[in-house]
Amino acid sequence: MIRSGWFPPIFFGILGYLLSSTAGHYRADAVILFLILFVRFCFSQFSKPGWEVPVSALAVVGIFSSARMWHRPLMIYGQLGQASHWLSICLGIALIGICLAAIPTFISWDRGKRLSILLYVSFFSLGAAYLLVPIVSPDPRIDVFTVVDSAVGHLIAGRNPYSQLYEDIYHGALDYHPALAYWPGAVVVMAPFKLLKLDIRYALIAAQFGTAWLLYALGRCLGRAKETSLWLALVWLAFPIGLFVIEESWIDPLLCLGVTALLLSLLKKHWWRAGVSLGLLLTVKQYGVLVIPVTLFWLYRRGER
Repeated sequence: MIRSGWFPPIFFGILGYLLSSTAGHYRADAVILFLILFVRFCFSQFSKPGWEVPVSALAVVGIFSSARMWHRPLMIYGQLGQASHWLSICLGIALIGICLAAIPTFISWDRGKRLSILLYVSFFSLGAAYLLVPIVSPDPRIDVFTVVDSAVGHLIAGRNPYSQLYEDIYHGALDYHPALAYWPGAVVVMAPFKLLKLDIRYALIAAQFGTAWLLYALGRCLGRAKETSLWLALVWLAFPIGLFVIEESWIDPLLCLGVTALLLSLLKKHWWRAGVSLGLLLTVKQYGVLVIPVTLFWLYRRGER
């Protein structure tokens, strides 16, 4: 039986493997099961502060996830070229750094500054890989990208993105009419990046980086060591399907940023920041509303009124 402290990172690793194995074409019942287990963990974690995730567990999942990402980065529409080679190099450097940084978590060895350096090298290597995604795959032929990109353009031009006609890149092969399916928050967040002549996916990359930083801050807020907090951020960026999510323009990184910011704000009792974070969630994607009952239950269990 898995020790309670090992369950969260192992669950995270299995979820990453499931999603990367199917490139997003996963079974709904399996995903629902994973979400139920994750929510159950969250409630247990916050009701039992002593239930701590070992650094060794984070290291194991970090190795597995980064190896999976290096072996199968899932650049479905990627173009071979110099940028693609650099992406592989960045992922390889991150994997080596994570493996070396993991050694002191299993054996008695002076960690010192060398461990922090290895973690930072891995962190920035993964960050560079994310930044290369729009260059390696500049024009993914998927409706999520083409519709959202066009919608942002309509917003900047002063037109209502929801009343526009969008190109059917599948030319009638699928029985649907392309339309903007997300709440307006996602389009608004991406607009500044398009105004700067950048790929709209850099907004999602910025959200990934922001979530990683907030996870580090969350670890420190909960009294975890600097090393453990760095591993939290690193495991997040090494999630096996991370690069694929950016390439496909899935806006879930914005949701993850909002959830992490909400949790940190609640822990610090910064209520107005919590309100802003919740507002971001509710204006980005439909199922962001699911955070409300979870948050209320969490506050109730902590005795907040």
